[in-house]
Amino acid sequence: MDPITDLFQTMQVVGVVHARLEATAPWGLKTDAHVTAEVSKDKHSAASARSPFQFAHFGMVSRGNCWLSVEGIPDPIPLAGGDCFLLAPGSSYTLRDNPRTRAHSSEKSHRKMVAR
Repeated sequence: MDPITDLFQTMQVVGVVHARLEATAPWGLKTDAHVTAEVSKDKHSAASARSPFQFAHFGMVSRGNCWLSVEGIPDPIPLAGGDCFLLAPGSSYTLRDNPRTRAHSSEKSHRKMVAR
């Protein structure tokens, strides 16, 4: 068994949401667990809708590089092709091409894509 499958089985993962991001500099996406939890309960959502931040987040960089900033960790973490990360539920984080690049809300970006 490969290490990722073993990890997910140990964590008893029961579902998955898949997303893919291809970007060229400058780019940055910010996820705010606190804001997203509130947005998921707006008038267009069922009151019992679960925020995506009630789940763990797993990411993998397939090629290129980026920086991961996680709430509660003082310094950004450099990631390169082949690197993975796993964040606990409720974690706010930012992915970007450079630690100084301004990041945009992933919630707002997602809404713009869905509206098209």
